[in-house]
Amino acid sequence: MRVLLVTSEFTPLAKAGGLGDAVAALAGALRTQGVDARVLLPRYQGMEVPESPRVEELNITMGSHTMWARILHVEVDRVPVLLLEHPLLFGSRKGIYTTTDHRDFPDNLFRFSFLSAAAYALARRGTWRPEVLHCHDWPTAPAVLYSARAGGDPPTVFTIHNLGYQGVFPLHQLPTMGITREEAERLDIVTGEAINLLRGAVVNADLLTTVSPTYAEEIKTPEFGYGLETILRERGEKLRGILNGMDYDLWNPETDPHLPVHYTVETLERKEEVKRHLLSLAGLPDRGRPLVGMVTRLVHQKGLGILCGPSDPALPQLLRLPLTMIVLGTGERRFEEYLRTLASQYPNLSVHITFDEHLAHLIEGGADFFLMPSLYEPCGLNQMYSLAYGTIPVVSRRGGLVDTVEEVDIRKGSGTGFFIDPLTPHGIVETMRRICELYLTSPDLIRTIRENGMRRRFLWEDAARSYLSCYREVRGSSD
Repeated sequence: MRVLLVTSEFTPLAKAGGLGDAVAALAGALRTQGVDARVLLPRYQGMEVPESPRVEELNITMGSHTMWARILHVEVDRVPVLLLEHPLLFGSRKGIYTTTDHRDFPDNLFRFSFLSAAAYALARRGTWRPEVLHCHDWPTAPAVLYSARAGGDPPTVFTIHNLGYQGVFPLHQLPTMGITREEAERLDIVTGEAINLLRGAVVNADLLTTVSPTYAEEIKTPEFGYGLETILRERGEKLRGILNGMDYDLWNPETDPHLPVHYTVETLERKEEVKRHLLSLAGLPDRGRPLVGMVTRLVHQKGLGILCGPSDPALPQLLRLPLTMIVLGTGERRFEEYLRTLASQYPNLSVHITFDEHLAHLIEGGADFFLMPSLYEPCGLNQMYSLAYGTIPVVSRRGGLVDTVEEVDIRKGSGTGFFIDPLTPHGIVETMRRICELYLTSPDLIRTIRENGMRRRFLWEDAARSYLSCYREVRGSSD
């Protein structure tokens, strides 16, 4: 089966978040199962390609306009990648979605409609023609619309990685998509004086998926549906929750080059050496206390409003417990400044406002617990990394966290992590208070919980099999 994964991000070529990691891993897993999966994304500035890639020229129609584009065929980690080249739209800009000062590019609707139109053109006139378009998040939603306008040829699968980002644009920009107002009304993308691309994909895709079973149910509710819950409920029979996998080649305490020593579930005591190394590196005292780690975007979604909010923030209360804490990440300036101030007041807090892959691996390897108080979490990766490293996740009862973390039962010695209930400052503090007590009084139980987590596996091969079933369903075949 020939499947084109259409995306705005693909690791290692272009990454702004977890989307690029997920698409790259899925493409590789699909190919190991015999699917001719290829990836289409823009060629952004600074993206290096082989000296003599195969070049395909394609005329791309958007309404009454036809534009020529070049498709560069390259291979990345054994995955065929098609790079859409357009110097003005992609090649001359440093960012994927935003300027260097974090403002959206004003022509994003046209840029990503062009990407989507290229995907549709490849399916109709390319030298290699996909049988299914698998589109990812709002930047590729127009590909679903172009297919639907043509009667659903080729069939489309659309994956929602984060419903909070919907691709909403002023209605007056509609002509840049090459879609008339009448067509837009029929495709149901107009809401008031705006265009909502994600809404259009939800309404028109042949099949919808999202990145965990629990998130698939959550987005049907007003709390998590961001205004699309009614449509998602109506299309519930066409919505699948498929849990992401994780990369065990990259995140493995047995081989991780970022760790000072390696360990397995059988040699778990060596994790203490990683902890001591991390404490020393971060300038934190080693007093036999539990070390709590966070590697996160410092934004409201990740629970920073609960930890660092203006009223009753949880973090100062946490730091008065018998624990040590290290935080790594960047995000909203108000949270960055608050954390820096707090670190100057509490010697048991180390804050690193940066992106540091080496330190991220050290935190996963050296921390005793990993805190994720997310307000919503479609899938989440850090809790999976934590389980692989014997670092016990402490998480909110949200989305993919529910599907990957098994709640600890102290009496049975079962489970892999702890849930924060309720998700309030008081709830976080009381949960961590109980955990600190367990850590200091029940070391055997803590080791058992670590071992339970390290034995869990979340494989992309499993996700790929589920996606292959989706492709077969929309094609109406079993091959």
